[in-house]
Order: sequence, then C-alpha cells, then structure tokens
Amino acid sequence: MKETGGSPEDFAKTFEYIRALNHGDVEHARAILEDQIRQLSVLTGKPFGQVDPLAQFPDLRERVNAYQMDEQTALEMARHRSMQHQQQQAVSQYQQRQQSEQQSIASRQNAIAEIDRLGAEWAKSDPDYSFKEGLITQRAQDIAREFPPEQWAKQVKLMYQTLSSVHRCLLQSRNPHRLRFVHPVRAQAHDSLAICWKLFRMGLATDGK
Repeated sequence: MKETGGSPEDFAKTFEYIRALNHGDVEHARAILEDQIRQLSVLTGKPFGQVDPLAQFPDLRERVNAYQMDEQTALEMARHRSMQHQQQQAVSQYQQRQQSEQQSIASRQNAIAEIDRLGAEWAKSDPDYSFKEGLITQRAQDIAREFPPEQWAKQVKLMYQTLSSVHRCLLQSRNPHRLRFVHPVRAQAHDSLAICWKLFRMGLATDGK
C-alpha cells in the first residue's frame, strides 16, 4: 500500500465507495466518483465530461443513435446485461472455489489412504513398527503444516526409513546406549558411530532437523 503513495484517507474513500456500491447506495457511490472527477479536473486543468453509460454496449448505443431505441430502454437493457454478467461471474467463482475445495479434500484423503496403506505394510513386516509409529505420529502435525498433501506419504516414508536406519545402527553397535553419550565430534573417529549419530539426530530430534 505504501508503494501507491496513497494516504489513509485515500484508501478509506476507496473502501467507502466499494461499500456503498455493494450495499446498493448508488447515490453515495456517485457522489464519491463525482468528487474524484472534480479533483482530477483541477489537477490536470482539463474538464471531464459525463461518462457514456452505453460505452461498453456499442450495439445499444448504435440503436439509440439510429432512433431505433430510446435512451432509457437502452440503459435498462445495459443494466440487465451487467447484472447477468455479475451473476455469471459469481457462479463461476463459486464453482471454482468448490472445485478447489473438493480437490483439496481429495488430496488429503488420498494422502491419508496412502499413509494407512504404508502403515499396514510396515506393521506386517516390522516387529518394531508400533514404536516407530509413535514417533512418526508426533511429527504428523508438522508434516501436514509444512508440506502439501501430495508429499505427506513421502515424508512419512522418509522418516520411517530414517528410524529404521537408526535402529539397525544401534543393533550393530556393541553398546547401543553409547550413542547417548558420544559427542558428535568424537563420534567422527568411528564412521559407523558417526553415521548412527547423524541418523539419530535426523530421525529423532524434536524439530525433525
């Protein structure tokens, strides 16, 4: 808004015009426009004539000029066309919103179904899945907030794979509990422990990073 150079009063007047027009207060809306036209005339030093209400309807203007229709009838037809156009736009916008909402719901449902499918698959083959599932569930809200539904299953799968890698590293270590106390710098001395530490941080840190 600052880039426009407008003052708060300018924006207030604009909103006032929109409010008057949308609430059917045509006379007030007209008064605001006329005031703006007067200011523009003073600013440019050029007089501004009346706006032709049929300018957007050349066929009606042509019929009026040819004395095939009076001005009032042409204005009524123009008004009717304008209302029809606004109604069509409103219907089109509503349908677009509905379609967007339906697509969003479908995307979420498909994502949840895919995650459920993966979970059922892992539960059959992984005896430790219930523990991993608990950790994944803790991150569910973060995943839903940070990623679109199309990536939910991918992120869940990535976290499951990370947890599985950590678990395998711990099982392969002589003393799995050692990882809790090994400083990451010291762990670099042993590649296996360094990898375990990194995977541990990636999979189990509260911020997921």
